Amino acid sequence: MLAVMRCLALVSAAGCVVALSGACGTDDTSGGSGGTKPDAAVGGSAGTGGGSSGAGGTYADALQDPAPAQSLRLELERVKPGTDFVAIVTALAGGTKTPGLSVSLQSSRGSVGAVTDQGDGTYRATISNDAMGTGEYAVTASAGSFGAPVTRTAVVMKQVGPRWGQPQAFAGMVNTPAWEDSLAISPDGEWIILQYITVSISCILGHFNEPSHPSCAKAIGPWQAPERPGMPGASRIAADGTIHHGCPALGLDPTPFAAPPMSMFGFRRQADGSFAEPFAISIDGVDGCVSAFGSSMLTPSGGKVPLVFAFDSPLDGDPPAGTQSDVFTTELTLGQPTALATFAAGKLTMNATLLGFPTAGQQGNPHYFVSGGTTEIWVDDETVPEKDLSVYQLTGAFPTGPWQGPTKLPSPFGDAGKEDIQPFADDTEALWTRDLSIVSSARSAGPVTSASSWGAVTPELVGEGATGANGTVIGVGEPTKAIRGGRQVLAFVYVRRAPSGDIDINAGFVEEQP
Repeated sequence: MLAVMRCLALVSAAGCVVALSGACGTDDTSGGSGGTKPDAAVGGSAGTGGGSSGAGGTYADALQDPAPAQSLRLELERVKPGTDFVAIVTALAGGTKTPGLSVSLQSSRGSVGAVTDQGDGTYRATISNDAMGTGEYAVTASAGSFGAPVTRTAVVMKQVGPRWGQPQAFAGMVNTPAWEDSLAISPDGEWIILQYITVSISCILGHFNEPSHPSCAKAIGPWQAPERPGMPGASRIAADGTIHHGCPALGLDPTPFAAPPMSMFGFRRQADGSFAEPFAISIDGVDGCVSAFGSSMLTPSGGKVPLVFAFDSPLDGDPPAGTQSDVFTTELTLGQPTALATFAAGKLTMNATLLGFPTAGQQGNPHYFVSGGTTEIWVDDETVPEKDLSVYQLTGAFPTGPWQGPTKLPSPFGDAGKEDIQPFADDTEALWTRDLSIVSSARSAGPVTSASSWGAVTPELVGEGATGANGTVIGVGEPTKAIRGGRQVLAFVYVRRAPSGDIDINAGFVEEQP
């Protein structure tokens, strides 16, 4: 029972931007829209025009629009330096750019400048921040009856590294009013996996022992198809969203603590750049009371992908006798519901292989990395005061080993007084979460365990910090990177204070911008 409670308190939050003592959150957009809908819009327009239906996109370099359709494409480009951004609308009819339309742009925040017709089928306007500065700016483009309106949500940060464009929320079925976390993107940018919990993180952080508290009593995000098909524990949620906090399969019914349904989910990139086709990646037979987290993918092939993830079994007890999160691997069939483990008749059967690491202890947010023929798993430990990064290196056969480690990574990863968690690495750099920001270090030749192999720490995405005002982005984390169309795409989760003061975590991305 103690392990179940620990799973709910730690596994649920272990993918979070900050540890339990910090700021993490939920309470986002509107049912699976991929960004807040405009509620107080201002805007401008240009030209004249007409037409029919269409959709917008995100990754600007790889959009395919249906040739017969009239459609609008909306891209967001950061103005460097600074935090203002430009909205660029492309009008397409049968694949041909169409000038001379009456294009309107509105934003839920800030001010929209005049929309200018570039004469080549594109239209531009600058969106300036409001006095609050950082936060979500939902931008909607329309052109009368020419195509359907398109909305994309800019995520304005306090600081963005010079190589990146305008951060924005994932569109489609990814973000909901509930808690999205523990994000991973496939190296080709076609798939994302995240951890989903049906309530606000405020429930777990502030009211874990109060299941009837308003932040815990009702699901604020979807628990059924189309947004979350096959959601474990869905039967514990009434039609009005009221959650029955209980884990009958584990002999805890009701629970004296909050036990909201949770699971990992995968999503596929659509032709318009949004993400949909959700599929559950679950722990079955435990009423949605526990979940895997911290997934990491290699490049998909033939509809399958090598997946590494962390999971804390609810049956192994608490330390020192039991273990904390362990690292497993499996081959995931993309797009198909997958049970990583199944609990039945008092027994948990893993449908994945435990990595043969030589030590116990917390092994969180694993990053699976093959470099120069060497397989590495980078991990963190968000359960201890001194949060540093470590690496296991394979010296035998994958996945059982033997493995060498854990070896604490050198400076800059273990700098005194810094919380270093949630690692990502490739052949050129490492990215990780440091004190509510995403930072990087350039990699040179040499072993990862040598300080001489790493450059100085460079801020990439920075929020306001834990004291940020309502409506602002206060933190960023969970970096994971893809290459698409020859450009880097950095995926992440961002933490903001909602206008109500609640804490909110959503998933976003930013594309490399020349």
